[in-house]
Amino acid sequence: MGRLMRRKVIYVTTLMCLFLFIILAVGLPKHHHQRVHHHQLPSYPTKKEGKGLKSHLPIISIDTNHQTIPLVMKEAGKYIKEKDNVSAKVELRDQLDRPHDINEKPRVTTKALVTYRGNSSRYFDKKSLKIKFVTKNLDKKEHGIAGMSKESEWVLHGPFLDRSLVRNYLSYNIAGEIMDYAPNVRYCELIVNKTYQGLYLVVESIEQGKKRVDIEESDKKLHKTPYIVAWDREHKAEQKLDNYLHYSHQAGVSALDVKYPGKNRLTSGQLAFINKDISRIEKILYSYDFNQYPKYIDRQSFADYFIINEFFRNVDAGKFSTYLYKDLRGKFKLVVWDFNNAFDNQIEGRVDEADFTLTDVPWFSMLVKDREFIDLVIQRYRELRQGILATDYLNAYIDETVSFLGPAIERNNDKWGYVYQLEQTDTRNYLLPLDRNMTSYDQSVDQLKNFIRRRGRWLDKHIETLYQYSAPSKNDNTTLE
Repeated sequence: MGRLMRRKVIYVTTLMCLFLFIILAVGLPKHHHQRVHHHQLPSYPTKKEGKGLKSHLPIISIDTNHQTIPLVMKEAGKYIKEKDNVSAKVELRDQLDRPHDINEKPRVTTKALVTYRGNSSRYFDKKSLKIKFVTKNLDKKEHGIAGMSKESEWVLHGPFLDRSLVRNYLSYNIAGEIMDYAPNVRYCELIVNKTYQGLYLVVESIEQGKKRVDIEESDKKLHKTPYIVAWDREHKAEQKLDNYLHYSHQAGVSALDVKYPGKNRLTSGQLAFINKDISRIEKILYSYDFNQYPKYIDRQSFADYFIINEFFRNVDAGKFSTYLYKDLRGKFKLVVWDFNNAFDNQIEGRVDEADFTLTDVPWFSMLVKDREFIDLVIQRYRELRQGILATDYLNAYIDETVSFLGPAIERNNDKWGYVYQLEQTDTRNYLLPLDRNMTSYDQSVDQLKNFIRRRGRWLDKHIETLYQYSAPSKNDNTTLE
């Protein structure tokens, strides 16, 4: 072998070794998984003959053997519960390439632990549920639903205060095209104890996993750990952190709760590590050290989250149901969650198309003071408005979804359509003031589309006013050189 050839071999071998070293040290790059939009799949006609529910959508049935599903009620600012869940039999008729009949053999029959879930939504007449698939011995069991990846825990969201039935479906799917990960969703029709419950949305719960929040698995032997935390109401926290923003009283009504590792996995050493890790990053951010915080916070993820939640006017974002995650060798990123109250659907009162809300929540209230972060938000917003956040695109998406759901909407409204009659209302199942409530399904869809149009126009005109938060006159005395 000639000298020149030997040099080439050594050079190529060195490059390969370097590449393998980087993979082992840093890990393989995360890939954006191709998203499946349920309404864009073929819709198969159902047969009319015979008794029982027939649907072009998946059918999920739950049988608790006459046990009452636990409803966790709120008393004196705390959630009171007699038991966490009940055991139930769950049947999945959920293939996406065919229609379904409640009388057909299920694809899966399994045991699950079932409970009602939600904050204000737990008081609705139509309730959402959380299910956890388990074995006969109550060990975790994984099943996929309607083509989604196998996991143990799932949410069955029952759109109710959202009379359009599409807010969460639209928002999760649009976010999933923009961010690294947003929960996958499929529509289904639900039967509980042989009683039809209407149109539901199967949602991936926010869990660690290759096809969910793609961080490494925690190891109880190590005090350092990847983790998922969530901002939410302080009294809801089961593994509450005493991080810098909490003990310095800068978190407002919110607190950080450790979601992963869970209660049975999280060690005291890991809890201390998470507290220290987050507090260190918060101290950097809240000391106006805009040169250092990008080493720990993924600005692109935070910018995308900001745009999605501001555009959809999700006023709870950033302080409630706000999930952050961090791999050991990665930066902080965000996952979207819960758009039931978005698009002017907050039960307590109107939220019009004007103004910003994420400018006054933990972390984001400091990020908006960074000129480079605002540059990124505005540039990204202008780009997305030419595509997936264009008003015409979103309105067409809604129309196509409604058309796809078709008779399932009619069946749902046969069950729950009394909400369009406003003669006998209450403060739990209706928007306040009462004149905000629509009196037909078509009106509900039009309200959603019109709000998107107005919100887009307002943001197009005012997005650059975000620069006021990073103005030197506001920050010169505090920004680190």
